[in-house]
Amino acid sequence: ESNGGKENIHINNDFGTPVVHSFYGNYSPSYPNTKVGGAKLNLAYNKKENAAYAGGSIIADFDDPKYFTHLWDGFSSDLVTVSISAKGYSGSNATFVVTNLLGKDLSKKTIIDTKGPAIKVDMPYQKAPAAKEGYRYPIFKATAVDEEDGECAVKTRVYYNYGSEKNSLVEITDNSFFVSQKGIYGIVYEAKDKTGNASKKVILVSTEEVAPLDVKTPEDVLTSIKQGEIYTFPEMVVEGGSGEKNTSFEVYFNSEKYLSAKDSFIPKELGTYEIVSKTTDIIGQAKEVRYSLVVTANEGAELYDEIVFPKYYISGGIYTLPEAICYDYSSGKGVATPMEVTISNEVYSYEATSGDSFVPQVTSSQEALHFTYHYKNLTITKDIPTINPYVRKGGIERFAIQNFLITDNINLDVGDSNTGVYAKTRGDASFTFANAVIAENSSIQLATDPGKENFQAIEVTFTDSLNENEKVTMRIQKNASDTINFTIDERTYPAKASFSAKNTLTFNYSNGYFSFENMGVEANVYDNGEAFKGFSSGKIYISMTLKDAKPDAGIRLAKIDNQSMAYATDDYGVPRIIIHGDYGGTYHYGEIATINRVESSDALDPNSSVTVSVRDPNGKIVKDINGVLLEKVSASREYQINLNDFGQFIVTYEALDSAENASNFIYAINVEDDIAPTIEVTGDLPKTVKVGENVRVPSFKASDDQDQSVETTVYIITSHGEVIYLGSHNAFKPKYEGIYTLRIRAMDKAGNVSYMDLTFEVTK
Repeated sequence: ESNGGKENIHINNDFGTPVVHSFYGNYSPSYPNTKVGGAKLNLAYNKKENAAYAGGSIIADFDDPKYFTHLWDGFSSDLVTVSISAKGYSGSNATFVVTNLLGKDLSKKTIIDTKGPAIKVDMPYQKAPAAKEGYRYPIFKATAVDEEDGECAVKTRVYYNYGSEKNSLVEITDNSFFVSQKGIYGIVYEAKDKTGNASKKVILVSTEEVAPLDVKTPEDVLTSIKQGEIYTFPEMVVEGGSGEKNTSFEVYFNSEKYLSAKDSFIPKELGTYEIVSKTTDIIGQAKEVRYSLVVTANEGAELYDEIVFPKYYISGGIYTLPEAICYDYSSGKGVATPMEVTISNEVYSYEATSGDSFVPQVTSSQEALHFTYHYKNLTITKDIPTINPYVRKGGIERFAIQNFLITDNINLDVGDSNTGVYAKTRGDASFTFANAVIAENSSIQLATDPGKENFQAIEVTFTDSLNENEKVTMRIQKNASDTINFTIDERTYPAKASFSAKNTLTFNYSNGYFSFENMGVEANVYDNGEAFKGFSSGKIYISMTLKDAKPDAGIRLAKIDNQSMAYATDDYGVPRIIIHGDYGGTYHYGEIATINRVESSDALDPNSSVTVSVRDPNGKIVKDINGVLLEKVSASREYQINLNDFGQFIVTYEALDSAENASNFIYAINVEDDIAPTIEVTGDLPKTVKVGENVRVPSFKASDDQDQSVETTVYIITSHGEVIYLGSHNAFKPKYEGIYTLRIRAMDKAGNVSYMDLTFEVTK
């Protein structure tokens, strides 16, 4: 891109490097030794550094936060496609000559693509399983990829007596071929690239004496269960056959097919069921085995879904007990019944029903509440640590920020601006913040404590509030230059901060990106290696671990979710508002706008709430399209409004926690007047006039749907192309013959303009 006589190798970015170059193939007189056509540009990508260069100068380092906020980890494979494009040039075409590629001098010799595509056959065997005369044999799927052309089509043929002079082509139907006689069959896969380079891969298949399938039920097969119990299909004992064997199951009751899953089913009726297993090998040999399952009466109940508990509760908060619906079969039919719940500690006990609202209450700082879900024969217990946000001192309850930290091998030092987190003994030392926060835009901020950095590393983990498998850990560790390296799923990036100097270290999650000190890295996997798909519950627990810390080593905890982790006499932090989707913007009159759903998150309060109010350009409360008056209504759902006025509609979200700490978020929806005035001519303009004859402007009226007064002007465009502004005059005398145009222009206050042209002819 041209920039003040130099060419910068970047477009619309604040990085790049100046180079001496000419897109016209000719340098200026300032470079007299360079011939026409000698304006060469050397561009390179260094995979190890993940950086682009122009000559010896760096253009951009793609995983360096100096260049980018969201970092890129480089190409996922060793093969890339190089392309060149141009825009904004003034000629009919742009020509580029590549003189050197990968160290090969293209100006001295011709480089010819002679390599065919690589063919990959999806066959899970080292040797193809045997074929059997009289049976069909499957065609294994295949793909072909060329280094230059990418994916190529694969053509498949099958030959009998492959490799001999008497081979013959065998028909392929339904991705298989029929083995009509004994011998050797060749499955031939062929592919060509765009330059005609061909590749071939052959899978040889021999006919053999393949034993018939012999399938039996295992000796310990279950043949009787109670009504409503989950029956898991057995692993059948299989012998003989060719290649991989697959077994599927079907269930029949009263001679009709009964609902079943792949590996189990639930018999909800009393009686005898028939279980049918069907085992097949790759050549189509099949064997069915049938056996009976007797289902007897069940006087108890069955629970099919796991009860999902939170990790912690906050005393005094309002929660909903995890729902648990069991099925009571004592009547002969499964009746859905919510389980009863006993909630207790060392002091009290009370009864509730699953799905009810409840308020956990404890007196000590951190205390386990016992939850017993029970119904008839079913009993499920769970102890959940419950946090009391207050401590009693001298008969007065005082707010205790430290109670929110569930610690292991940690000493806490609550200060006026943050809380120290130090290891008690040598080894790992950790804490988890007890209140789950909204995942989107969540954060934790640490403050270094120089002289206390005697630990190997710090790990920060974000874990889904209801799914322990959805967990992502970030790691920061001192490097050789006394600064910090940031690591996530084995990808490491350098940072400027240091443990040995005063720094704040912030970890954040937003829209699929995890960031440290404004370095955003897209998440690839959870800690368990599974592909990252976000946090399914929408909330997370935040934890931190000092790795291999010496006694008294540690760091200061400054903020959780932007809530100060310092000494306070009460909860003074305000809730955080999280808005979902795009908001605000400019609309046309009469359009429908969506008022976004939002959530509030308060690190110290599980029960913050958020409302929304909408006012029109006149300051009046707006009703949505369903008639709901949008004044401090719940913002947990979307609303739609009709934009039936010009100006700004003001949307105000207000979040409030239990301590009446409030925060708000305000945005505007602009409805612009983009409708031009209308012009109506009420008088007459003669079609022909004489040179020098007085031409009067006909009477006209300009009106606008918004403005009472519209600015109008009148012009005359002569037959010679001159434009004459009439101003306050309403008449004109033409000097030349020809066609004239009388143009009326109208403009409203918003700048919308309309024109009306009237033509007349001037003669001698």
